[in-house]
Amino acid sequence: MAIDIEVMATSAVKKAIARTDYLVPIIADKDKEPLWDGHIYAYGDGSKSNDSYIGRAPVQLKGKIVKDCNEEKITYPISISNLKGYRLDGGIIYFVVIMEETGDNETIFYVNLLPYVINNYIKMVEPDQKTVSVTLKRFPKEKNEVENLVFNFL
Repeated sequence: MAIDIEVMATSAVKKAIARTDYLVPIIADKDKEPLWDGHIYAYGDGSKSNDSYIGRAPVQLKGKIVKDCNEEKITYPISISNLKGYRLDGGIIYFVVIMEETGDNETIFYVNLLPYVINNYIKMVEPDQKTVSVTLKRFPKEKNEVENLVFNFL
């Protein structure tokens, strides 16, 4: 029986975000939206009430099976057309969750793709190129680092 890579990846990111005091992950399993898998909602206090709402960061998640999850950084191909869509929406936090074949070990990687970062990637491509390799780094484990990552994106 094969593991469901998408559900495992989504669960890993949702769990990492749910550990924080000021963030709420609203990320769908088996999502069918064209460019986004959901959002991370940010709040100014632990009540997470509408009165303390700061904003939301769009997210895209990918899962990948690997033999070893010990890398500090990875590269992942993203289509140029998707990058252009993310740029129109003000950017995206892009996640890739790599996991061993058993699903026991997983490591979350991310990159904040703000419009100026996307522009730099798009400038590097050849006219007929369809994808670009984007570098992602390990997602932090400390909750204040996770919160700062999202707040800085916003």
